[in-house]
Amino acid sequence: MPADVAFDTITTIQRLRGAGIEQAHAEAITASIHAGVTGGVATKADVELAKSELDGKIDALGAEMKTELKWIKIIGGTIVGLLILPWLAALVGTTLPGP
Repeated sequence: MPADVAFDTITTIQRLRGAGIEQAHAEAITASIHAGVTGGVATKADVELAKSELDGKIDALGAEMKTELKWIKIIGGTIVGLLILPWLAALVGTTLPGP
């Protein structure tokens, strides 16, 4: 959203006319300047909105990563318990106590 930048188009046209530029050209030049001055400038509210949206996305990503890490720990613990510990016990020639 463009910022609300003060730009006096009437005074600008009058200055250009005073410098000898024809009315139609003065209006076209002023319109171009106005678009350049007011178009594409972020306001403080625009920046705050973008920051808020980014913060929300970062928070959601953090929550998703915590969930993924939880599952990795569960799967890793299961692999260790079911596959690696019995293999290690067999390797050293002992058996694990039963449940």
